Amino acid sequence: MECPATPNTLIAQLLKQNTGALWEKSWNTFFDVYYVVMHAMTINSFKKFSDCEPNENDVEDVITQSFVSIMDSFKNGNYQPCKYRFRGFLKRIINCRVVDHIRKQTKKRTINVESIEIIEAINQKQSASGENYFDKLEDNEATTYRLTIIMDVWENIRPCFSPETCIAFEMRMLEGKSVQEVCDVLQVDRTKVDKSVFRITKRIKEEISKEIYQKELSK
Repeated sequence: MECPATPNTLIAQLLKQNTGALWEKSWNTFFDVYYVVMHAMTINSFKKFSDCEPNENDVEDVITQSFVSIMDSFKNGNYQPCKYRFRGFLKRIINCRVVDHIRKQTKKRTINVESIEIIEAINQKQSASGENYFDKLEDNEATTYRLTIIMDVWENIRPCFSPETCIAFEMRMLEGKSVQEVCDVLQVDRTKVDKSVFRITKRIKEEISKEIYQKELSK
């Protein structure tokens, strides 16, 4: 099965339409893929804005509110991929929702004075300078964001491979199963498993080298 030359990323799918079952399915996939990096960004944001360590309920609440904000931005056309990198757009939204969350709490949970620079960047609305401020990721954010991009690529290219090939790759590379375990479950020999992993890994590397992904991964 041949795939289109232009990467059909999760973001691209969501920008194409704003109604229907396919759009809803794409949002569910987006949440699954981007959850880990959103979680890391949210915790880092809490640590910068407040002296209090966030509990998991705080983090989950911000992630949920951020997810809603992202959906609204896509529906309203506020996110413009030609102008901004998605990682900066995502981090900006999370910072906004963390500020909102903290301000709703008791007076003890005040925002650090040291965070004034971030607040100023947030207040620059949708300006390029404001968005670009958030492009720089913390080390743990950069690591999880790279993994997120890889998963985005995988969701894009998965239909290009047979179900058996996909299962072999996912069991071996995503679930960490041994080659023998994969062979036993799928009732295939080691050569077939190795070929499945090689083919998909090679394709992922080819996709990531494309400009649309390199734009997100570059420093």
